[in-house]
Formats: sequence, C-alpha cells, structure tokens
Amino acid sequence: MGQNWNDEIDLRLLAHNSESAFKRLYARYYFLVYSVALSSLKSSEDAQDVTSFAFGVLWLKRAELT
Repeated sequence: MGQNWNDEIDLRLLAHNSESAFKRLYARYYFLVYSVALSSLKSSEDAQDVTSFAFGVLWLKRAELT
C-alpha cells in the first residue's frame, strides 16, 4: 500500500493546486522519468527537456486529475 497510497493522496492534492504535492511527486519520480527518457533518447539534454516537459504538463493539467 505505502507508495501507491502516498501517490493517490498527492495526486488528489495536486488536483486542488497543491504545490507541495507536486514537489513530492517530482522528487519521487524525476529520476524514473528521466531514466526512461534517457534510455530512449540517448541524450542527457534531450532527456532533461522531456522530463521537464512531462512535469510541466502534469502541473498544467492538474485540475483534470479529479
């Protein structure tokens, strides 16, 4: 339960504009998202760009998480 429960709570909080929930999700998943992007793109700079974009979209579409 642990991690999934925290994710569910943080996603609900994020949907209600919680910056702290976003920061926790970012801290929890940045390296995973970056690693997947890097393994596909083979470029650290591109992987960083894709990771930043993904988290940017998450923030912009946070209200749609409900």
